[in-house]
Amino acid sequence: MIADDAWRFDAPVWSPDGKRLLYAADRDGKTVLQQVDLATNAATALTAATDASQFAPTFSPSGDQIAFTEQEAERSQIVLINRLSNQTALYLIKPDGTQLERLTHGMGDASMPRWSSDGQSTAFLRQDAGERSARLHLIRLADRTERQLADALVLGEPFAWSPDDAFIAFIAPYRSLFTALSIVRVSDGRVFQVVQGGQLSQLAWAD
Repeated sequence: MIADDAWRFDAPVWSPDGKRLLYAADRDGKTVLQQVDLATNAATALTAATDASQFAPTFSPSGDQIAFTEQEAERSQIVLINRLSNQTALYLIKPDGTQLERLTHGMGDASMPRWSSDGQSTAFLRQDAGERSARLHLIRLADRTERQLADALVLGEPFAWSPDDAFIAFIAPYRSLFTALSIVRVSDGRVFQVVQGGQLSQLAWAD
């Protein structure tokens, strides 16, 4: 059993080979990324405890990279999505804790990275300070180019790649009080509404 009363654990994810668990660990208000080898129960830290917090980690499909969100500590006055302020960015790191790299730049939040199944792109949310909705963006890992795919996503709701990486499904506001299930074509950013009305959540693609 893995236990440590001094830490609080959050957002555990499996490595693609099923041999490790990756998670965010909070101790005395400092959040870092750790992973545990399930064969030995040995836990190791991937990031160091600083004034910034790291959370929402996710393995690339091949398991050779980890994307996560980092929040700067000095600007946390307005919490709008997943405890984020207007100073969050996406980072990449190797599973051995090396090659830490900031992936997103510029003003506004970047959060909730989601890998394409081929590992060549990462979709994520962008949100400027004061906005009540988020925008869906995409980064191509080969050249680090970023582009917007869709706007007005419902805050806090998930989005999901299709199995063939051709589309991303998301939930958008609809007529003020309702929501709509939409999909965006990754190749050209064209958005299609699939279901309108009601209160929608927890989407997933069928294989």
